[in-house]
Amino acid sequence: MKNRQKQRILIVSEIKQKQMIKEIHKYKTEVHL
Repeated sequence: MKNRQKQRILIVSEIKQKQMIKEIHKYKTEVHL
């Protein structure tokens, strides 16, 4: 695999992680309300 591809995969997985954290946070706050 080329380095550039690896970087892109890393970035994409990072973005997915952030989105998941946002979703979880949203869910938690909704449950608390």
